[in-house]
Amino acid sequence: MNFSSVTPTPAIHLQVPLIIHIMYGILSNIAIIGNLLVLIVSIHSRSVIKGPLHTLIFCLAIMDMMTGIVAFITPGFAFAYDTFPYPNGTAGLLYCRLIDSEYFFFSFGFVSIYIVLLISLERWCAIAKPWRYQIVFSVKNCRITVLIIVVLQLSLTLENTLNMNHKSGNIPPCIWGSIFADALARNVFFIVMETIRLFIPVCIIVLCYLDIARRLLSRAKIGHTENTIKAAARRRATVMAFSASIMLIICWLPNELYFTLYQFKVIDLDEILHKTFKILIIFNSSINPFVYASTNELYRNGLFKLFAYSRWRCYSSSKA
Repeated sequence: MNFSSVTPTPAIHLQVPLIIHIMYGILSNIAIIGNLLVLIVSIHSRSVIKGPLHTLIFCLAIMDMMTGIVAFITPGFAFAYDTFPYPNGTAGLLYCRLIDSEYFFFSFGFVSIYIVLLISLERWCAIAKPWRYQIVFSVKNCRITVLIIVVLQLSLTLENTLNMNHKSGNIPPCIWGSIFADALARNVFFIVMETIRLFIPVCIIVLCYLDIARRLLSRAKIGHTENTIKAAARRRATVMAFSASIMLIICWLPNELYFTLYQFKVIDLDEILHKTFKILIIFNSSINPFVYASTNELYRNGLFKLFAYSRWRCYSSSKA
């Protein structure tokens, strides 16, 4: 994050080890390619129109792919600050405020967090309130809710763009300056935003799966019977959603907790350690396609068919 509600770009950048830039580059490309494949499989198999869960997975894949793209073109990530080709003039100012400030990087990330929250609520409703599931979690409702989340999260992170300015001649030319002169106001704003954008959704996600586990264990103890095929499908979907949720919590909390401690002057900011924690955020976007493929046959079989078709096309072209 950047130094207000998100984590700032320090005025003086330390030399970041090359391995960190390499990791950013590799994970960014995996996030782009992996999630693009998920989107292709979803469209090809028409899974997007099959139900709310796959609609939400489709939206999450879009956000994860966008996170990978933005991470790749953000200075200090895949490329060092002093080697990055910054644009000049108005384009430079826009670049500093939208990209270098990490506005889009964290905005897309926070959208992903809330989509995972929606997925968790969808799974909970499917198990706890099945009679209301079709009404509450229709495909149309999911699409509208995701659109609202995107607009709100882009708005909630907007202050980050106001903290960054462009100064031609400087290397790097993007200069950070917090819009909050008062430390108390800055800290209050920070903790309110962090609570809304991260801590509340994470707590709800955890509560959803704790209640799901309680209900499933209770049904198993009393010998609850239901359609075996439907139960197996619901179990696979829930395992996939749970796995994606756990990965999100593991990958996001270290960076957010670390910067929260810095914000309240409990620790000093170590830029290299901070960059390392941000690698986990991109890792989350890059690992999700593997989570879908390993826990759900729809995506696994879709990827196999896609690769088989690609090999067949290559073979046909070589024979022509």
